Amino acid sequence: MTRYVENTFSENYLETISVDFRIKCFEGLHSTKRLCLQIWNNRSDERYRYFPVDYHKNSDVLFIFFDITNRESFDQLNSSLQQIHHTQEHYQEIYIVGNKIDLESKRMVGREEAKEFAQENGSIYIEISAKDGTNIKETFDEIAKSFFLRKINDEIPLTPIKGPPPLVVSENPRNTCITQ
Repeated sequence: MTRYVENTFSENYLETISVDFRIKCFEGLHSTKRLCLQIWNNRSDERYRYFPVDYHKNSDVLFIFFDITNRESFDQLNSSLQQIHHTQEHYQEIYIVGNKIDLESKRMVGREEAKEFAQENGSIYIEISAKDGTNIKETFDEIAKSFFLRKINDEIPLTPIKGPPPLVVSENPRNTCITQ
């Protein structure tokens, strides 16, 4: 998420404990429209096989990431997908994303195996590297723009946003305060 939104990567990045949230906007996709993505990063807890679905109940597109160098992270995808399908009416699109392709020599999950798994589960498979940026910007920009254009052309029904209240930014003489 940080690589996509801010185009940065840190070897010392602290793993998401619960939920992280960012916004990325696009201008000029359509003469009167602006696309803003709400990007939620929530951690699946392997110990309890829990995938927290409350944070993305009304999402149109869902990306589920796994580490291609960690077999266990791939094996957990089935459990995560079951929980998602059990608690969610539908997603317009679900992507299975294999990360860390910069570590090809340490690969534990084959590209074809992951692609087949995604197809069997009605998903699309893509591979990226958050570390070196391979396939990040191009892939996610194209997915977002394509989805947006299909929505404004009425190929996909509009989904009302049902999430937390928007953040309100108010300034005071000393600093900027963000409140809900």
